[in-house]
Amino acid sequence: GLNSGAGLKLGLSGRFDEKNAKLRRGEAGISYADPVFAAAASYIFIDEQPNYGFDEDRHEVRGSASVKLSEYVRLFGSSAFDIQNSEMFSRSVGIAYDDSCTSISVAYEETDDRYSGDAVDRSIMFRLGLRTIGETEYKRKLYDGDDF
Repeated sequence: GLNSGAGLKLGLSGRFDEKNAKLRRGEAGISYADPVFAAAASYIFIDEQPNYGFDEDRHEVRGSASVKLSEYVRLFGSSAFDIQNSEMFSRSVGIAYDDSCTSISVAYEETDDRYSGDAVDRSIMFRLGLRTIGETEYKRKLYDGDDF
């Protein structure tokens, strides 16, 4: 990757087949961060994975951003878009408190089926991190695609 030294970074990564060196997963990304604002975007290629129910290659664009509202409070969000199916299949937005000892966040997350657009999951994620002890999280499902 390349780092400008002024908050801008560019990167490429790949995973290749061990037998024929075919690209199995590739990612090109750009990110920017300063003391108040951070954003990232990436293009991701994922080779077909029939054993996992993906019979075709996948092409995605993902993005995320975070903005500080005060010294300890920030808003954040992310999304993922399936290029082939023209479907925004993942979205989240949240708020967090971070200081030198504690990190607390709550986020609303949505996941849709990348092929049909049908709702798959709607949930709220709670996270608590204590720097010297560890962290925990709790996910409360608001909607599960299996629910009728």
